[in-house]
Amino acid sequence: MIEMTTPISRKYVYNQIDRERDYQDKKWGTFVENPHTVGEWLLIISGELDEAISAWQKNAYPPHTALDEIRQIASCAIACLEEHHCPERGLKL
Repeated sequence: MIEMTTPISRKYVYNQIDRERDYQDKKWGTFVENPHTVGEWLLIISGELDEAISAWQKNAYPPHTALDEIRQIASCAIACLEEHHCPERGLKL
C-alpha cells in the first residue's frame, strides 16, 4: 500500500480511475447499454459526493473510504464526458 503522505504520479491515479471505469461498466453496464442524461450524471455524481463527505466525517483519518468515493466520482464524471463528449478547454459550444 502507498503511504498516504507520499505523492503519487498522475499516471497512477489515471490508471486507478480507468480500472474503476471498467468495474462500473461491468457492474452497471456501459453508457451505451444504460445511457444517462447530463442531469442524471450530475445526480449520480452528487450522490457519490454525499457518500464521500459522509465517509470522511465518520473516519477522516486515514481517509481511505472517502478516497474510494472520490475515485468513483472521477470515474462517473469521465463516463459522462465519454457519453456526451468532452469539449476542449476554451471551446465554446
